[in-house]
Amino acid sequence: MGDSKVLTNHQDDDDDMPQLSAEALKALQEFYAETEAQEKKIDENWQLSQFWYDKKTSDTLAKEVFLNAKEKLKTSEKFNVACISCPTLFKALHFYLKEARSWPEINNFKELIEKIDIKLFEYDKRFEMYGEDFYFYDYNNPLEFNSKLEKYFDMVISDPPYLSQDCHIKTGMTVRKITKDDFKLIVCTGAVMEDLLGACLKVRLCSFIPKHERNLANEFKFY
Repeated sequence: MGDSKVLTNHQDDDDDMPQLSAEALKALQEFYAETEAQEKKIDENWQLSQFWYDKKTSDTLAKEVFLNAKEKLKTSEKFNVACISCPTLFKALHFYLKEARSWPEINNFKELIEKIDIKLFEYDKRFEMYGEDFYFYDYNNPLEFNSKLEKYFDMVISDPPYLSQDCHIKTGMTVRKITKDDFKLIVCTGAVMEDLLGACLKVRLCSFIPKHERNLANEFKFY
């Protein structure tokens, strides 16, 4: 996880945004209201080892994604992001990119929106509500995904669901298969997995400590 830069707060002018008809605007608002209602119904499923990040953690990760995107898009046309087993981060990214369409700390954020593609790799099919941005993912079958996603992603944020060597190694197989050669990677997992991650994915411990909405017995870290 790279160091984030401190940027000047700035709100882009909305004057150049296309104007929707009253009928189209109403339909859009109804869609967002329905999506929000569905999201509120999705609680953690502990049987699936789901533990939602708190807002500060989700926003910190989102900021890191956007800063990496801004830098990469200086020389590229697209920035593709995969969220593996971390639906709370995907939800935050989806909100800022497709609903709020703003991020106060990044100049000209709206110019980046159409160039950032986010996908969720997730076992829980309740998140199918995100349509084409959702891909069913079972770490037990780490190489079973749409072939068009091979070497597709510039950045991956991974939160393997179980603190086991098998889960982390197989998730790592997915990461290596779907990423470009110069990809960025953030892994959120238990501190007990540090040595394995260092050996398998060559990642290092980050200073930021992730927090979850519920207190967990295990100590979690970012790498």
